[in-house]
Amino acid sequence: MISASNPQQDNGDHDEYVNLLFRHILSKLNVTFAKAKVLQNSDVTITEVTITGLKEKGDFVESSYDYDNTDATNVVMNSGWTASTTATSTYALQYKTTDGQELNDGTYADPTDLTSFTKGAPYFFIESLVMPQVIVDDQVTLTAKYTIKTGDYTENYTYQLDLYDIAALHKFFDGFNYYLNFTIEPQVIKFDATVKTWDDQAGIAKTIE
Repeated sequence: MISASNPQQDNGDHDEYVNLLFRHILSKLNVTFAKAKVLQNSDVTITEVTITGLKEKGDFVESSYDYDNTDATNVVMNSGWTASTTATSTYALQYKTTDGQELNDGTYADPTDLTSFTKGAPYFFIESLVMPQVIVDDQVTLTAKYTIKTGDYTENYTYQLDLYDIAALHKFFDGFNYYLNFTIEPQVIKFDATVKTWDDQAGIAKTIE
């Protein structure tokens, strides 16, 4: 934790409070999963969420963290970190379990009104501190594994995402809390089948001699 200096006037008694506003020097990344209305009657279970490719080694210089460098909402948008360009990263953020975590069902405010659906509360699968850094294309990959069970049928799925595809995650800044919220919502394929009777053609007579 760091704070900008806040010098106080010496009144001789040294009894004034020094008002320091502390800020965390790391970022925090949160990843949640929920399921959509189309899966209300299905069991959706997350068995693994893994993020690889983030850098975990670098140098922090407090003087590089400029408290006056703010955006329009007076939020500091710079970093005191410089990520290492030579260290080989084996760092991974991971949730993994054999049994997995089943996602919550949603609710209907009015059971007779299908538009009154509210999806179930999401589960947090990753809540981890991350070294502030800039990521590039094809550097950081999120992999999620889950199962969907409908009735007696269960199917396994694997989903992958390049975090660079999310514009808000191109840069991780000091003291910022990032949320990546997933909703599993497979597209439903609807079929309307009909049967047409055969069209008979005149038979062909052929004699085998």
